[in-house]
Amino acid sequence: MAKDEPYDMMPHMDIIELKKQLQKLKAEKFSSQELMNSMSALTKSMDSMLRLFKEASEELKVEEKEDAINKKLDAVIEQNKIIADGMVTVSDMIKDFIEKQKEPKPVPVPEPAFQQPPLEPSLNEPNLELDQPMPKQGPVVMPSIPFSSLDEPPKPKKKGLFGRLKI
Repeated sequence: MAKDEPYDMMPHMDIIELKKQLQKLKAEKFSSQELMNSMSALTKSMDSMLRLFKEASEELKVEEKEDAINKKLDAVIEQNKIIADGMVTVSDMIKDFIEKQKEPKPVPVPEPAFQQPPLEPSLNEPNLELDQPMPKQGPVVMPSIPFSSLDEPPKPKKKGLFGRLKI
């Protein structure tokens, strides 16, 4: 030691401990090959850890996408349920309508609002009043009368498909 350098005072026991540690390090000789192998093993383990983290993050992204897709599918399923309920309701309405149509209804026979023309005497028969044969009449026009039995039954008031489904 140089006399001009400042020095710190250390307890004698600490110095002895440091010397022992230095001797242990000198006794354990590490080869450069062991250090290289150790570094490559560390690199491999770090690479595998990084791959694990990447796969985990990608899996989380896929799960988030699946969650979004699942939510959309749930919405579509709910809409399909509503549509199916509507179709069942319409089917029931049609069945009721068909059953009502099959039921026999008494058909009222309307009284004719016209008088039938008298039977036409044949041309060969003499007219008793005039003693002359009657001239043949042309076609007789049928009067137009309403046939209420042929009219369609009144249509039920339309109700919307979704109006029936409201709870």
